[in-house]
Amino acid sequence: MFNNFSKDSPNFFIGTVVEMDYQKEQVVQGIGWGWRYKIAIQGDYTNNNSDILPEKIGYGICLLPTTAGSGGAGRRTPVLISQGDKVFGIKLGGVDGIPIILGTFPRTTDIELGTKIHDCKSGYGGNLKRTSLLIEETNESCKGNTLQCSKGGANKSNRALPS
Repeated sequence: MFNNFSKDSPNFFIGTVVEMDYQKEQVVQGIGWGWRYKIAIQGDYTNNNSDILPEKIGYGICLLPTTAGSGGAGRRTPVLISQGDKVFGIKLGGVDGIPIILGTFPRTTDIELGTKIHDCKSGYGGNLKRTSLLIEETNESCKGNTLQCSKGGANKSNRALPS
């Protein structure tokens, strides 16, 4: 189906990154182009695992912030999206348009992991294994069990300027 970016209104979406096992060629082996992830878009796919196979789900393209760099002159920052992450984006070209991932929702200590397509999943998978240093799966200040530097580090209680 042909999409016309100038005529078809963009549509925002929330989706879940599928397990890395289903996107090894793109994410793990680097075959393909850009930073792309298979995402189960809410509203496009139900939460019933039998409705669509994860390997049949389409890719979303990551749009990087200007601070990440494009790669020109060695200016680059890798995208750090994991399986099970909730992402926010926009489909350019209407409902059937191209999904562009604009950002991720931070994980909290309140998330519950599940097995359905839209459920949050552990970020550990493939070659990335949980170790005694890599255990945290949240993005909250002052929470979790991962070792942190405390000298000079900012957290919720000490990020204010000294009086």
